[in-house]
Amino acid sequence: MSDDGSTREELLDAAYEVLVSPEYEGFTTAAVAEAAGRNQSLVHYYFDTKRDLVLALFDYLHDIVDDHLDAAADADDPADRLETLLTYLVWADPDATEGESTLEDAIAFKRGLLWLEAQALTDEDLQAAMDADRRYFWDAVESTIREGVERGRFRESIDPEATTALLVAAVGGAQTWAAIYEDDARDQLVVEAMETLIEEWLVA
Repeated sequence: MSDDGSTREELLDAAYEVLVSPEYEGFTTAAVAEAAGRNQSLVHYYFDTKRDLVLALFDYLHDIVDDHLDAAADADDPADRLETLLTYLVWADPDATEGESTLEDAIAFKRGLLWLEAQALTDEDLQAAMDADRRYFWDAVESTIREGVERGRFRESIDPEATTALLVAAVGGAQTWAAIYEDDARDQLVVEAMETLIEEWLVA
């Protein structure tokens, strides 16, 4: 990676730290510069505006999550793959499935995502990026269910699209609850409920 690429990534790492840490009062380019131990002018060299930095941060986190999502989708058995995908999405932390992050880290990650979603209310570019991100998650779940039906692993009567809507809504609800209330106690309940649904409703 070039020096420019390394510096840009360093600034994006710092931006994420600012996004999820209560130590900083608001997400600003000055705070990002402070977190990175750099001059604010350097932040603006790579990102003309705060909005540019927010968009770049979302893309940066999206790429990291996609890598972990792809790894979670390695299981050949559709039931195992679906369970792994949904568990990963509920915890919503790039390191959660590897046991490398604390519960506080997982909640911080969800709060960061929620903040980004709030910015998308008034930013069409960020909204489009988030829509593509959600579609990526949706497609990963739906394609797994469709494969399970086609292979006879899931019941033939299952509607892949409707089932995906239900599961994705459950994931989103768990993420939002943890982000707002700083409580991930319901996450495990949601995971267990989805495991039961897969085993008792989907599996043929």
